[in-house]
Amino acid sequence: MATTLCLIYFAADGVYLTHAGSSKIYQFRDGKIIFKTEDNLIKVSHSPVEFEIVKITDVLPDDKFFICTNGVTKACNDDDLCGIFSTNQSSEEKINTIKNKCRTGSRDNYSAYLIPIQEINKINVFKQIFLYAFA
Repeated sequence: MATTLCLIYFAADGVYLTHAGSSKIYQFRDGKIIFKTEDNLIKVSHSPVEFEIVKITDVLPDDKFFICTNGVTKACNDDDLCGIFSTNQSSEEKINTIKNKCRTGSRDNYSAYLIPIQEINKINVFKQIFLYAFA
């Protein structure tokens, strides 16, 4: 069985993330990819699996973190996603656009989460209120 994991943790000193498998985590700013994980296929064995943890401190209001399975990236390449994230659509409309592309362009299972960063207050705590997802 193929398994993937994506984890994002918002802390006072930055955003921590890790992943394993072919699912991806993106950070978008103004329609451009600021950060993207690469496929990290691992063999599951009886020994513990170690994950690389990345800390991101370059986060601004209106950045968006996007987590998706490889079914999404089979229907939407990086240029497609940049085009979608550069529009003035709401977060909900963006996720619906991606979902519609997956319905017609992906033979793999697809799911995604979009986490828009709304503000970063003076003590450097990230605030996000809405989480948009589809499966």
